[in-house]
Amino acid sequence: MKQDQNYEKGNGGRIFLVMAVAVIVLVMLVAGVAKLADSFGQKNEEPANTPEPTISIAAMETLPQLTEAPSALPTATLEPEVKEEKGSSLTIFKNDMEPEVVAKKVMPSVVCIQNYQTVSYGFPYGNRETVGTIELAGEGSGVILTQDGYIATNAHVIDGAELLKVMLADGEVYQAELIGSDPDTDLALVKIDAMGLDAAEIGDSDSLEIAETVMAIGNPGGSEYANSVTLGIVSAKNRQLDYIGGGYTLDMIQTDAAINPGNSGGALVNMQGEVVGICSMKYVDTRYEGLGFAISTKEAMPILNELMQYGKVVTRSGLGIEGYVFDETMAEYYGVVEGMYVSAVNNKNAGDLAVGDIITAINGEKTLTLQQLKAALKNKAPGETVDITYYRASEKKEMITKLTLVALNAAE
Repeated sequence: MKQDQNYEKGNGGRIFLVMAVAVIVLVMLVAGVAKLADSFGQKNEEPANTPEPTISIAAMETLPQLTEAPSALPTATLEPEVKEEKGSSLTIFKNDMEPEVVAKKVMPSVVCIQNYQTVSYGFPYGNRETVGTIELAGEGSGVILTQDGYIATNAHVIDGAELLKVMLADGEVYQAELIGSDPDTDLALVKIDAMGLDAAEIGDSDSLEIAETVMAIGNPGGSEYANSVTLGIVSAKNRQLDYIGGGYTLDMIQTDAAINPGNSGGALVNMQGEVVGICSMKYVDTRYEGLGFAISTKEAMPILNELMQYGKVVTRSGLGIEGYVFDETMAEYYGVVEGMYVSAVNNKNAGDLAVGDIITAINGEKTLTLQQLKAALKNKAPGETVDITYYRASEKKEMITKLTLVALNAAE
C-alpha cells in the first residue's frame, strides 16, 4: 500500500508539472499572436514623413531598357475632347499630326498647273511676217479632288490659257481640260486623263480656331520650287473680301503661312492633313507682312461641285437687270440718291421696276454698291421673291416692289 501511495504521489507531481508547462506555452502563444497582430497593424498604417524612394544613377543603368513598343499593346482611336463652358464649347483636338507627317500625306494631292498662251513675235527688218508661238505664260497650283483627275485651282491661274498642263508631285505631266471657271469667286476646275490619283481629304473650314496651326502647300515661283511647304497659323476667319473688285464677297481664311505667286490654287491644310482652304491671294505692300488668304472649303466646295456638274455656277441668283452704280458724286450731280441705277430690265417678274429707277435696298438691306448688292443676294436662290426698295426720280419718292430672282447666268 505504501508503494501504491508513493506511486500516486509521484504521478500527481508529474501531472502538475505537465499542466504548468502547458500554461506557460499558452501564455507565450497568446503573447506571440498579439505581437504579430501589432506588427500587421503597423504595416497597414501610413508612416508619417516617409521619404520618396530614389534610384541612383548606377542603379538606373542596370535597369532593363524598353527599345520598342510591344506589339501586343492595344491601340486607341483619339477622339476630340469637348469642354463646355456656360453655353459655349471649346474643342481640343488630340489627334494633330506632326508637320512632316501632314506634308507627306498631302503633298501627293497638290499639283503644278502650267498656263500656255500664244506669244507673237514681229521682226523690225525685212518683209517677214509676225510669228506666233505657244509658250509658258504662268504657273500656279491645284488640289486633286478625285482619283479620276478632277483638280481645283484658281480662275486667275487658268485665265487666257490655250493649253493647260498639270505636273504631279512625282514629276509626271498631263495635258489638262478646263471643265469650268467662276471668275467671281476665283475658282476653276480642270481635269486630266488619269486614274488612281491621290485625292485630297477635304476638311471643315468652320471647325478652324484662331491661332490654330495650318500649312500651305504649293509651287511658289512655279515648277522651279515645286512641292514647297510653309507653316503658320489661322490669323482670322470669315474675312469678307471682294476679289479684284468684282463685287462678289468671298469668305476667306487669313493666315501668316507664306503664300507667294505660284501658291495660288494650292492647299491650306490643318494638322489632321485635311484641306480647309484653296490658297488665293496675298497683300503685296511694304505696309503688310504675312497677310495671305485662302478661300474656305465651306464656300469653295459647292462652287466646285457645280462646275463639275454643269461647267458653270447655276444656283447663284441675280436681279435680271442691267445697271451701274450711282455713287455719292453722281447722285449729287443728278440730284438723286445713291444706289444701283437701272439701265435695262431683262426680268419678266421684276414687279414695277423700270429703267431710270435706282435700287437702294433688298429686303431692307442697303445695296448702295455692287459689293453690297451681291452680298444681299449671296444666299438667295433663283426663283425666290425679294422686296426691292427703289427711288423713282420722276416722282421724287422711294417705293417698294416685289421681284423674282433669276439664275445669274440667265440674267447676263
